[in-house]
Amino acid sequence: MSIARRQIAIERVTACSLRLDLLAEHVAKRRFDSGLTQRDVARELGLSASTLCRVEAGRAPDLESFAKLCAWLRYNPTIYLGLALFPLPFPSTRCGKCERVRKLLEEP
Repeated sequence: MSIARRQIAIERVTACSLRLDLLAEHVAKRRFDSGLTQRDVARELGLSASTLCRVEAGRAPDLESFAKLCAWLRYNPTIYLGLALFPLPFPSTRCGKCERVRKLLEEP
């Protein structure tokens, strides 16, 4: 497989592997454990309360907000992007695109 083709396959896996549910869970847990409201956290991070509400609902933040949230959580952003530093299995619920990418990556 060519380098360009492998890079495209990796980008497709990344697009299918966003862990917004995990980000939402971590933000809500940290906020709850700290005894803070969404407005408190938003103010502390320089975000709008509606942005924080959307993140906790599992929707994707913009890049700047994502960076601020990861810093606040003290987590490496790669865990939310499907790019963890250790190999991860493909998602258990596989979309057709993930299956095609998996097959491409397995080709010699």
